[in-house]
Amino acid sequence: MPRDSTLRTAASEAAAGDLASALRARQRLHGLIGTYPRDLEAREQLAAVYRLLGEPAQAGRWNYLSDLADPTETAAFETLFPSLKERLWALRWAGTANDAATPAAASRLRALHAAAERDCGESVPFARPRSGWEEEGSKENPLVGAAFAVGCLAVVALIVIGLATVIGAALG
Repeated sequence: MPRDSTLRTAASEAAAGDLASALRARQRLHGLIGTYPRDLEAREQLAAVYRLLGEPAQAGRWNYLSDLADPTETAAFETLFPSLKERLWALRWAGTANDAATPAAASRLRALHAAAERDCGESVPFARPRSGWEEEGSKENPLVGAAFAVGCLAVVALIVIGLATVIGAALG
């Protein structure tokens, strides 16, 4: 679904006023931000959905770069992520402060980035670095974990069957 129609659909879902519709809007907007991480309008709309859901820290997180960031929500977000580096990474920003669409967003990103680097005493990337073994989406896909668990159970079952066979042969 194209960006504009996704924003319209999410706005309609949020306006419906029921929990299921708000949760669908939240999921839709998270997907949109995953595709367009610098889209301030999608971030502000996601913040509005979190307001509906009664989650001020998440509203503050997604509205952090807005010209109209609510100080109470921002404080809740900062409390949720006390580490400046983790707070920067929680924004899920792609690029640098120079990529921000508004002066307010660029200023907030620059300030947070500089504070995170001062706090850590080293260079901090704007986004959480991926480790070399992570594959795209593997952390978020529950099927990967389920497949791993099934594989582990199969190995354990084979070991138990093998041991039972050996013990049975030794006793019999």
